Amino acid sequence: MKILIVSKFLYNRGGAEIYALNLAKILESFGHEICFYAMKYDKNINVPEDKYFAEEIFVSTNNLYKKIKSVPRLFGVGVKDSFEKLLEDFSPDIVHLNNIHSYISPIVGEIAHKHRIPVVWTIHDLKLICPIYSGTRNGSLCSLCRDNVFNVVRHKCMKNSFLQSFVAYFEAKYWSKERLMDFTDMFISPSDFLRDEYIRNGFLSEKIRTVYHSIPRKISDIVKEYRYNEYCYVGRLSHEKGLETLINVACTLPYKLRIIGDGPLRDKLEKMANKNDNIIFEGYKDWDELKDILGNAKFIVVPSEWHEVFGLVSIEAQALGTPVLAANIGGLPETVKPGKTGLLFESGNKEDLKGAIEKMFNTNFYYKEISELTRTEFSSLRHYENLMEIYKSVIKNHAE
Repeated sequence: MKILIVSKFLYNRGGAEIYALNLAKILESFGHEICFYAMKYDKNINVPEDKYFAEEIFVSTNNLYKKIKSVPRLFGVGVKDSFEKLLEDFSPDIVHLNNIHSYISPIVGEIAHKHRIPVVWTIHDLKLICPIYSGTRNGSLCSLCRDNVFNVVRHKCMKNSFLQSFVAYFEAKYWSKERLMDFTDMFISPSDFLRDEYIRNGFLSEKIRTVYHSIPRKISDIVKEYRYNEYCYVGRLSHEKGLETLINVACTLPYKLRIIGDGPLRDKLEKMANKNDNIIFEGYKDWDELKDILGNAKFIVVPSEWHEVFGLVSIEAQALGTPVLAANIGGLPETVKPGKTGLLFESGNKEDLKGAIEKMFNTNFYYKEISELTRTEFSSLRHYENLMEIYKSVIKNHAE
């Protein structure tokens, strides 16, 4: 089978990109022919088809001229000719979309549909039902756009800017859920939580299936039985991740917390920690370093206060045998078996988090069992088999 994978970036930028690159490896390992379409970017992996890629635009910039020049891309300008040329030359059996808004646009799915090529779309966030991706407003959960998408303008949700919020509103109206469903044969959700959110927001239940992500990176077969007496957080340092709650709690406890990652909240978090010797900010770590930190930790904590759609770091840690303490929100609970592979706590609740951390340090987890359970449930083989069922189904429907 020939599969065209579309992702706005082709490097390990975030969970969506990690998934797309891992998807290609899985499919190639089973003998399928893979091709990519993305935006040109100097950090992308090198692939021969990058000559077809959309020209680079600058969405996240303070340069007003460059930002204004990027606006037409929201509606597909600068994509159509190069994507159609790639379809002509590669002749895919199926097009598999990932995160594409802003830098590429959903026009690629519409073009593939017009060429009678089946389209599946793995959704990695709330973008198709929330113009700003996150489902939050002023740091709190929000679903106002479910009733009226103009709320994104009314509350200046996009970076507190009326202009940018209006652009987000117009994009959401232009690429309405009805239009997206019209050219997408099947949406693939990484969690039942996200699937249910989309259905609540008007997406047809028969148009969306849950397929859990697989463990995206190479994991050693060796599971360490001895663990350091420390726990860690891995991810972006931003408000929705619940880090302010975590730091407040960690300052009252005698355990060492290692924080791996970077982001806009780092300076504030370091001030909150107030040079506490038990709280160490490590900054960004690549996978070679990160897997050793995860593999040595007593457990990791995922204290999110927004709707995480899945939790790749959760299953990566568990594959290494490391239990997970996760907020009971979004898709995170679907990655943890309480009592076996970790625990859950009430999101945003300091007392519940504090008690859960203490319980994690005083619970004897079976690290090898955690690793075995996780590697089975979130295996590449299981993910592949579920995808093939969807691929074959939508290809069959197109042929009829």
